[in-house]
Amino acid sequence: MNNYVKAIRFSLFWLKENVRNPEEKGVLGKVHEELYTKLREEYDLPSKVAEDCYRDALAIYKGWYNNPRRGRFPRVYKPTVWLP
Repeated sequence: MNNYVKAIRFSLFWLKENVRNPEEKGVLGKVHEELYTKLREEYDLPSKVAEDCYRDALAIYKGWYNNPRRGRFPRVYKPTVWLP
């Protein structure tokens, strides 16, 4: 498993522990402040990839959070690709 998938998993569980409502104002700034350096250092990700990683994790978390029939917490097994 590559570092990007491990970093997304870490980010998702960090979001679950520390962000109660992902829709409130200032969440992206808080997430950046807490996760950016950790993703860069521990998972050895370049700066753009680290930003994409926590933004991708936040999008996955928001999708799960806003689902009225929340099933199990999401797990990531493969890297995702965002097309422009």
